[in-house]
Amino acid sequence: MYLGNFRSVDVFLMETRYKSIILSGTPGAGKSTLAKTLSQKYGWPIYSIGKLWRTKWMEIYPEGSVRFEDFWARTTIDQNEEMDRIAKGVFENGKVIGDVRYPIYNNKTCLIILLTADVKVRAERVSTRPEYIGMSIDEIVNVIMKRENDEVKMGIEMYEKDYRDYSLYHTILNSGLLTMNQEIDCIESLMKI
Repeated sequence: MYLGNFRSVDVFLMETRYKSIILSGTPGAGKSTLAKTLSQKYGWPIYSIGKLWRTKWMEIYPEGSVRFEDFWARTTIDQNEEMDRIAKGVFENGKVIGDVRYPIYNNKTCLIILLTADVKVRAERVSTRPEYIGMSIDEIVNVIMKRENDEVKMGIEMYEKDYRDYSLYHTILNSGLLTMNQEIDCIESLMKI
């Protein structure tokens, strides 16, 4: 079959049944890093709910007088549901890489992936973020585990589901055991099914 001037990205888009790729996962599991790599590879923009929340946090606390985790823990169910409602429409329109927490999106049109890793691996990864500078790895572990537990609690209140439940996903990737290229290979193979 002659494809003319199509780039490999165009061929990929023609072959896929999924409109968007949704990355969920535990704090520090590598969602944002994987989202950037996928965005560069396929030319799809990233829609990051975490980044939207961090922007709001920085607007309210530009000096960082309140940690992000403490700010987010004070957000309401209504605020989180509104953020997810807007994201759902964006993802279902297609050609988007989603960096989210709660996998409430259409699993027939969106490839939904859970990223996870050992908590110490995650703590090491986030240790260079400004809000963690000066903290020990054990202190960071405590902070991200509290955040993870807060997120689980919020998800159960909003959707009656623990976002770490593997049955909500098409696949689970342990980013502590896989290289970025291995993660991409797994995703590409699923996109073509």
